[in-house]
Order: sequence, then structure tokens, then C-alpha cells
Amino acid sequence: MNGTKADMKIYTLKYKNGGRKAKLTEEQFKKLEEIMINESFLNTRKIHEIIKKEFNIDYSTSRIPVIVKKLGYSYKKGYILYFKMPNDAEIILKKN
Repeated sequence: MNGTKADMKIYTLKYKNGGRKAKLTEEQFKKLEEIMINESFLNTRKIHEIIKKEFNIDYSTSRIPVIVKKLGYSYKKGYILYFKMPNDAEIILKKN
């Protein structure tokens, strides 16, 4: 391209509606989000199983993180909270 307006119009028209339609509808995305809120400790495999079971749609496991990101979530490493831990445990540990 040499940067003329005509070239730019062709470029924008060519890629205007690129990409494949999503397999899940907007309603299904909302339902998936509700399910994810009620579940705990989800990973790619569990989300894949939920989508397959609830909506009978088989995504590849490499596509699941994209769906999670589209819903506004991200993957984080889980950590254990000890219910018997005293409230001032951080202060006690700093003293030692």
C-alpha cells in the first residue's frame, strides 16, 4: 500500500466483519457467567465440561481462556485460607 485514501478504504472494508461467529449466544454467555459465579476453584477443564454439559457445545481447551477473558475474568492462582488462623497472624509473624 502506498497510503492513498482509496487503498485505505479497501483495507477497512476487507476486514470490517472478520472472524467467525461465536458458538455460544449472548444468553448462553450470561448463563455461563451465572454458573461460574456459583462455582468455586474453576479451571479450564472444568469450564470446558460445564459448557459441554450445559450447552452441548464442544470448544477446544485452548479457546476456554478466551471465553473467560471475554466474560471479564482472568486466571489467578488459588491460595488456602486457614480458618483457624488468628486475625493478627501477620503481626505475630512479623515479630518473629
